[in-house]
Amino acid sequence: MSRPRTFDEAETARRAMDLFWQQGFGDTPAATISDHLGLGMGSIYQAYGSKEGLYRAALEQYQERGLGFLAEALASGGTVRDSLRAYMIGRVTEALDDPRQRGCLLVNTIGERLPRDSAAADFARGMQRANREAIAGALVAAVERGELRGDTDADALAGYLVTVMNGLMVTVKVAPDRDDLIRTVDLALGVVDAHRA
Repeated sequence: MSRPRTFDEAETARRAMDLFWQQGFGDTPAATISDHLGLGMGSIYQAYGSKEGLYRAALEQYQERGLGFLAEALASGGTVRDSLRAYMIGRVTEALDDPRQRGCLLVNTIGERLPRDSAAADFARGMQRANREAIAGALVAAVERGELRGDTDADALAGYLVTVMNGLMVTVKVAPDRDDLIRTVDLALGVVDAHRA
């Protein structure tokens, strides 16, 4: 009979998220994971199945965090353009202000694990899809409110903005110039401006 778990799996996954976000998957050995979490690898494997299982749980924590941030920005009550700008600049600012310069865990995962890791690829696609759907939903609502023209292709526009956001999260690690990144956000949102009713 196995012993009951004495640790909070969600909190453990959140702490693992911070570790993987800082070091990546491949550069984080089991001993470092065990030390960081204060748990034996047997307990970790019992809860998550493997190092990969813990990594997936960490990515899920990151997805919940990101989708929560996006949902909060989109529910702010301003125009859809203002809400999207707040979200995009908020993500850029968070990355710029991070003293560890970690960037975006999803973008880091794509760079490190794809295409050879099909589970990571599936997760990345799912997270991209969730972001795109949330933004498309906000754009559709803006059309229904009369903010945007009726012929606005919300899905295509959302896909474009997600792609821009991915590029910003790469650029913030390569060329972390706040003014330049904000100019890029505003240029990208010019496409939303072009669809104003």
